[in-house]
Amino acid sequence: MGRLLQLFAHGAGGKPSERLINRLGMPASDDTLLRQLKRSATRRTNDVRVLGIDDWSWRKGESYGTVMVDLE
Repeated sequence: MGRLLQLFAHGAGGKPSERLINRLGMPASDDTLLRQLKRSATRRTNDVRVLGIDDWSWRKGESYGTVMVDLE
């Protein structure tokens, strides 16, 4: 059931997944779904060999961000 919760949380997010899971008869809160998703993400210990990094910013709006992607 944990893997199913991870898949739903990854596919639809917290609240939408909660509604879908409840309709399927497996009650779980949105916090539980996101906790399962985070737990699965921290288990991966693969080393990143090729990393792509992109930074952007907008001067007047003061918005900025960074995206890091494993390119393999």
